[in-house]
Amino acid sequence: MKHPSTYFKKFGISNAILKQYIVETEDIPDHPFSVIYPYTNGSRKICSPFGSKKWRVDTSGKTSLAQDVSAVLFGYDQLPETGETVILTGGEKDVLTFHSLEISAICLNSETASIPPKLIHELKSRFSNVLICYDTDETGIKQAKKFSKEHKIINLILPKDFEGKDISDFMASGRTKDDFYEILKSTLSNQNDTKPYYTGFDIYNLKVGNED
Repeated sequence: MKHPSTYFKKFGISNAILKQYIVETEDIPDHPFSVIYPYTNGSRKICSPFGSKKWRVDTSGKTSLAQDVSAVLFGYDQLPETGETVILTGGEKDVLTFHSLEISAICLNSETASIPPKLIHELKSRFSNVLICYDTDETGIKQAKKFSKEHKIINLILPKDFEGKDISDFMASGRTKDDFYEILKSTLSNQNDTKPYYTGFDIYNLKVGNED
């Protein structure tokens, strides 16, 4: 059995963060350890990271959306009213990891799900910087670039020199908050109107190349 504090610790996610996001865990003998993530429409995504079937969806509590942004979201209810930066990310655990880094974040139920313009408009009215940071695999890179161009939001792609593909893996690999903030700062300072999809990965490579 896997205790929740043990599973989430390597990502920097505390029990207090799990409580704030109403994330539940199940650790039942003879059943796979599971994490239950609540979405804004009352549905729940259930992840069994060590089970033979990793994902399933519970729609028994599904209702009409409690908010009017035409999207089913995780982390939306925990967003501050206004702020400096918000990140659209690829998954629930990434939302929690970004929170541990003191960055507001939300996710849809899939990286391939369409992002409603109404949601982007609202986020831009509440936050100074709206970014997208999806997985560094083929699907994540393709979808993030597509949405960044479509919605004119900044695409932040993590460098690939760590084992894994997302911000949770980035932190679990031994990187620090300062490491991430350096990439974020470079991304924000170098993005421009002619290339709103300029990525943190581009900037990281430019910086490394200049140091050689």
